[in-house]
Amino acid sequence: MRLASHSVVVMDQTGIVFGANAAALTMHGVAKVEELGETAD
Repeated sequence: MRLASHSVVVMDQTGIVFGANAAALTMHGVAKVEELGETAD
C-alpha cells in the first residue's frame, strides 16, 4: 500500500478508517491518517 501511486484508504466493515497511503493523505490535504476522520461518512 505504501508504494501505490493511487490513493488507498483502508476501512473495516463498519466504515472506520484505519489506514491510508501517502497519495490518499495528499489528496485529502492531511498529514496523518487520524486527520481523515473516524468513519467514511
